[in-house]
Amino acid sequence: MQATQARAMALSPNLVVTLLSIVQAIALEVLVTTVRETGFLWQGGLPAAVGWLQAGIAFQGIVVLWVAYIGLVVRFVWVPRIRDMVIPFVLGVFQFVLARTLDPAWLVWWLILLAGLFVVGTVTNSSLFLQASTLEANRELFDAMARENPHYKRPLYLYAPLAGFVALILGSALLVAHFGPTSRVAFAALAVTNLVLVLQFLQIRRYWNDALFASDPLQGSRSSAG
Repeated sequence: MQATQARAMALSPNLVVTLLSIVQAIALEVLVTTVRETGFLWQGGLPAAVGWLQAGIAFQGIVVLWVAYIGLVVRFVWVPRIRDMVIPFVLGVFQFVLARTLDPAWLVWWLILLAGLFVVGTVTNSSLFLQASTLEANRELFDAMARENPHYKRPLYLYAPLAGFVALILGSALLVAHFGPTSRVAFAALAVTNLVLVLQFLQIRRYWNDALFASDPLQGSRSSAG
């Protein structure tokens, strides 16, 4: 059993990265194709601005989920489960639909779907994170994390950012439903969502640098370049 688990832990990072690479590449291709084929995006005005903000969110969603997954694969090992191999397909379905429906008329449901994407992605990553924390191979990194923040495995620490982001998205959906999908309020809500995704990417980048370069005297220069 231990030999089988060791082989699975050795192979699973390559399997996950390969599978996720394919899914994310297809999602990006769908997004680019949709942008090219969606006429109103090129006509100017507030509807076009809202559509471009949707495209920005869809693109950042692809990047953020990719980097979050890769961050786990680079930093930790874990014993894979079947769901770990299925979840990339589930994320892909969410992303394909988001990329294909850049239409303000669907904006309320589009935002609800976006919230669902990040719920699935974050819960999956947190589950892998907690599973990895039980393995001796990851002990050094988790001990360092515990010294920095003793509460790092508490549900509030793991899921509070997700809850805040989902609340922002659902609040945006309510505002869009009330004021209309091509209103200035909708534009502002999508602009804030784009900004939050940028901040989330920067947070993932900080975790990456802390894990890989914390003891490296060149951390500062690498962090500024990475």
